[in-house]
Amino acid sequence: ESAQEGRLNTIATAADPVANFQIVVPDFGAYSGEFRVTSLEFGGETEGATTFSLSLESNGTIAYA
Repeated sequence: ESAQEGRLNTIATAADPVANFQIVVPDFGAYSGEFRVTSLEFGGETEGATTFSLSLESNGTIAYA
């Protein structure tokens, strides 16, 4: 488990799973702001990597750059 996976898991299992995120869409831009984790699912290993699915909802103003 990477540090990022561990941090995401900690946020998702908190009583109030809200944190600041930056979502980068390659060749498009980035969204930044406070989001609530509504679901987080980890999958099996694929060539040494773990897959996951994450659903977020905004929890305030979201910036785009």
